[in-house]
Amino acid sequence: MYTPIPQSGSPFPASVQDPGLHIWRVEKLKPVPIARESHGIFFSGDSYLVLHNGPEEASHLHLWIGQQSSRDEQGACAVLAVHLNTLLGERPVQHREVQGNESDLFMSYFPRGLKYREGGVESAFHKTTSGATPAAIRKLYQVKGKKNIRATERALSWDSFNTGDCFILDLGQNIFAWCGGKSNILERNKARDLALAIRDSERQGKAQVEIITDGEEPAEMIQVLGPKPALKEGNPEEDITADQTNAQAAALYK
Repeated sequence: MYTPIPQSGSPFPASVQDPGLHIWRVEKLKPVPIARESHGIFFSGDSYLVLHNGPEEASHLHLWIGQQSSRDEQGACAVLAVHLNTLLGERPVQHREVQGNESDLFMSYFPRGLKYREGGVESAFHKTTSGATPAAIRKLYQVKGKKNIRATERALSWDSFNTGDCFILDLGQNIFAWCGGKSNILERNKARDLALAIRDSERQGKAQVEIITDGEEPAEMIQVLGPKPALKEGNPEEDITADQTNAQAAALYK
């Protein structure tokens, strides 16, 4: 059991001592809790605190820094991490996670992989996504990695595609997991899993998921993306390099 902690003046709830995963986004220099169904979705313009309380009071506190997050947000995230660490009796081991270079430990919290979205708390992306009607949603994600899978939002264009990766085209009521001819089986499985996760967590199960192979694109994809050109070749070495980099990531600073 975790030792009860005082809450006087704290921006964190008493539940921070509960076992399991807790995630906060830094918003206007304050921690805002992330709902469980949105765990694994990170906005590139934001910074996050990710706390995992394991058995026997083993805790890990991760600072996740988006590529487009402001220095103010990053500074506030660090200050809040110190406060949370003190609140938990300095039990957590602290880690710094940089977008695209997360540690294996961090990735283990998200078995379906991570999904990166453009924008941040102040952007229209963030304000409209949860309340947007399915018909208004048009997003494209690139799935990368063999071991640690990440889905990064890309421009809605055939120019974003290549033959070596998988992509998720989210059109609200229809979600397409498109796999290039040279993509690996793990990416294909993860693309399917991520598409199903979008359906279950963001559409409450009310969306159709289709697995699409290169050359068998349905009319709806062509309508959104235009006529399909010859696609650039994928580079399988990028996945190996990405996984090697990810394994070395997360600077331990406690």
